[in-house]
Amino acid sequence: MQESPHPPTPSPVRGRGGTRQVYGPLSRARERGGAQRRGEGSPRKLLLLLLFAGLLIRIALIPWGAFGYDVDGMSEWTRQLHAAPLAEFYAAEMMVPPDHLPGDLWVLLGLGWAARLVAPGTDFNGDGYMMALKAVAVVADLLVGMLLHFIARGFVGVRRALLVTAAFVLNPAAIFLSAVWGQWDSVSMALALAALLLTLRGQVGWALPVLAIATLIKPQLILLAPLYVVYAVRRKRPDDLAGVRAWWRGAARTLPTVVGGGVASLVVVVLICLPFDVGLPGMATRWTLLERLQFAAERYPLTTYNAYNLWTLPIGRGEPPADSIEALLGFSAAGVGLVLLLLAYAGALAGAAFLPRAELALLWATLATTLAIFLLPTRVHERYLFPALVFMALLWGVVERRRWAGIGLVGLSATMFANLYFVFAFWKPAIYPEALHTSLTVRAIALVNLGILAAVLLIGLIGVIDASSAVRRR
Repeated sequence: MQESPHPPTPSPVRGRGGTRQVYGPLSRARERGGAQRRGEGSPRKLLLLLLFAGLLIRIALIPWGAFGYDVDGMSEWTRQLHAAPLAEFYAAEMMVPPDHLPGDLWVLLGLGWAARLVAPGTDFNGDGYMMALKAVAVVADLLVGMLLHFIARGFVGVRRALLVTAAFVLNPAAIFLSAVWGQWDSVSMALALAALLLTLRGQVGWALPVLAIATLIKPQLILLAPLYVVYAVRRKRPDDLAGVRAWWRGAARTLPTVVGGGVASLVVVVLICLPFDVGLPGMATRWTLLERLQFAAERYPLTTYNAYNLWTLPIGRGEPPADSIEALLGFSAAGVGLVLLLLAYAGALAGAAFLPRAELALLWATLATTLAIFLLPTRVHERYLFPALVFMALLWGVVERRRWAGIGLVGLSATMFANLYFVFAFWKPAIYPEALHTSLTVRAIALVNLGILAAVLLIGLIGVIDASSAVRRR
């Protein structure tokens, strides 16, 4: 599946930190120790110190409650996974309906085995198992921090890559989500970042099956796959050709790798899902993957499910209506949200294809896509902003003019933390800031989020227009 290498030589770029090598792709020599081997001992220690600090903060917060419904659901699912064959899991009657795909169910199964090694006969209940569930999220957080570092240092070197790691590992919203709330969003995000790193290194054939595993945990991450493929094609375009011919030649060179990666992805999906009697459409299984997705989507057919996004603006703190209501010109809210998402995603694809510097274009596109996933469609949960927060931290660390990205990072960190805290604390009167949780506050948070998306899309649009003008002037 690995691409036949024709990589351009990484070019040295002069920056404040001295000469550095950049993606396009990372040189093997540099990864084995190359130019920056001397003097890397101290940054490596700083990276470990950052990760250790993030770990200590999370460990201190782990005993501090959890979001009961989510943790109770994962505990109940673990019991069911160990009480009956996996093929019966989705047919079982449970208090919390199983609306996850099989991706993270395997993690729950393994965690259950580990719990029974430590405490034989456990019923996967109580504070001990809650802490074990949170431990998975904490470890995944640290993996995300490490992967951000590995990706960023290919753009800007070790020192600024440490800032990217710090921006995530010490981020209050990320800490709250894993160590207090107890959710596993960082598990799928670690896989998505691993796929991104492979893509940047010219190994999209391996990246696609890794991303497929991530989508079996968070299905919306599938929208990253075409962005990764666009980047892979763009890398393979010959420099001596322009326009459609260059893209056609790049696609032809990339096609075997992408097809191989796609086939491998399908194999991975089948291997993960088949023990649960879930298969691809046309397979002789009890459920298809599409049926499980439909079941999950139809559990919350509301305009928003605690996400402070576009659909919060009309209602503030009010009860969200069903997304089948008419929203614009006879179209339902669900239809309008889908159209807006598709338009934003088309813009992200265009940016990935035409913005200057293919690697930065890819990062911009991942940020625009994940922001749009949270802000525009209906049936979105509060936690779905997490991937955008991760990509914003990464982009902030690698762009030359970081002020706008820094404002976006601070803004997203604040709005995500507030969104999570208001929803979490609503069920805990002792810590619930009722005076602050008003319709005005909710709408203001949604407007900040929408403003960040608008700024990101506008920056991309201006970049594409400038790139087109430069091509015409040649």
